[in-house]
Amino acid sequence: MRHMSCEDLLSAIEQTEAGPSSGDIDGAPMIDNWFLVWRDGDAIRADGDVSGHPEISDPWVTTSPVLGFQYDFDLEAGWLRTMSRWYRLARLRAVPVASPDPQAKRREALDAAQELLTRHREAWRDQIVSGGRPVATDLPETNTAGVDGSNEPLGPVTGLFI
Repeated sequence: MRHMSCEDLLSAIEQTEAGPSSGDIDGAPMIDNWFLVWRDGDAIRADGDVSGHPEISDPWVTTSPVLGFQYDFDLEAGWLRTMSRWYRLARLRAVPVASPDPQAKRREALDAAQELLTRHREAWRDQIVSGGRPVATDLPETNTAGVDGSNEPLGPVTGLFI
């Protein structure tokens, strides 16, 4: 697993909160048919069909931990920032939702993911500034700022942001 320095993580957090420039997004890989997933003992990651990735040829990807995203349901487009790079977002995966208004439930789920990601960024920033290791407050102590995780299986899905 590749690790990033605390300074690089802090920079990525600041970039996420500022949002991407056109230069960040223009050549970024695209994820289509995507969704956010939160597995036991891990940070929020995105799963989906990737194209244009400089290092991954497999069309299905699980990203490094997500720092933030923005998605427009009407345009079916947006952006996502992971610890390692920017992505362009295309269609959100049409995961079945037991609700009379599935679209509202999907929006609600993505809003909940935004809130959790905001808490993670704040916790990581506070820990870096105070000289500690960046560990998400919702995760076990062993999870640091790993990027492009190992090929070991992840734990069971504990949350799905659709």
